[in-house]
Amino acid sequence: MIRAYHRIRPFDLIHSIWSGPCSVAAVVVAQMAGIPSVVHIGGGELAAVPEIQYGGALSWRDACGKR
Repeated sequence: MIRAYHRIRPFDLIHSIWSGPCSVAAVVVAQMAGIPSVVHIGGGELAAVPEIQYGGALSWRDACGKR
């Protein structure tokens, strides 16, 4: 479906909000379409505050979006 829309009106870039599986999909689609991709990484994804069990960087599993 993304390719069909891209053929009708080409995208300038693919933008992913949050890292993890959605950003992997965005980067792959952008590479297939030959256009740039942007991945927005929010603060919590790079944070690790073990005292309150907060942040995507507490473990590799959390950082990859596999909670």
